[in-house]
Amino acid sequence: MVDHAESLHGWARNVYDFGCRFIHLSNAHDHQARDPFRALPVEDRRVIANHLNKYHGGRGEPVSIDSTFDDVIAYAPHVLKKISSNLEVEVARLQASRYVAS
Repeated sequence: MVDHAESLHGWARNVYDFGCRFIHLSNAHDHQARDPFRALPVEDRRVIANHLNKYHGGRGEPVSIDSTFDDVIAYAPHVLKKISSNLEVEVARLQASRYVAS
């Protein structure tokens, strides 16, 4: 995963780095004392906010660089649902191509 992450850029790299802060011990674990979203560099917050607003908008208040982790985490169910549905489409596509190739 780490080797693959080296080739990531843009929002994918930001999501990977942000997620790693929760997997590995970091100041993100002290989220009641420090907001992990606001602890990100401004440009990372901008990329994440733009992506959430563009692809998952309409969920209430838009996310901005000044949003909190609670604001961002409210998008999680919608993001996970989209990932799940995209995965189902890809699995079906792979299964169909397997039958065509046989």
